[in-house]
Amino acid sequence: MKNTSITRLVIICSFFFAGSIFAQGNQRWQKMQSARIDTLKSQLNLTDKQVEQVKDIFDKSREEMSRSRENNMGDPDAMMKALKENNNKTYSEIEKVLTPEQKKKFKKIKEDWIKQSEERMKAMRERFNNN
Repeated sequence: MKNTSITRLVIICSFFFAGSIFAQGNQRWQKMQSARIDTLKSQLNLTDKQVEQVKDIFDKSREEMSRSRENNMGDPDAMMKALKENNNKTYSEIEKVLTPEQKKKFKKIKEDWIKQSEERMKAMRERFNNN
């Protein structure tokens, strides 16, 4: 009886802990998304319609990455490949809503984002290899 109660308590705590981790990851994603949208809005002078389109693109990207993370958990090479493919698709979708002049400016922004992503992937690989 005592073991059953302890087991239930452990399971309940695990769900709360997992929810907390998910919420933190979601908050981090929202901050990054918001910063990226702000960057694009200010540096490319996006219209309100473009801002909404870019936000929708980022939201879809997040959903796709969540599915990829679930499907490739424990396989860092597959995760990195999925992340790179997702980023490329996202950038391509963003370019579709930009004017030719905005696309020229976006090229530099995209290069910076790719560099940042590669650094995050490298850090993720190092964490995985150290565990």
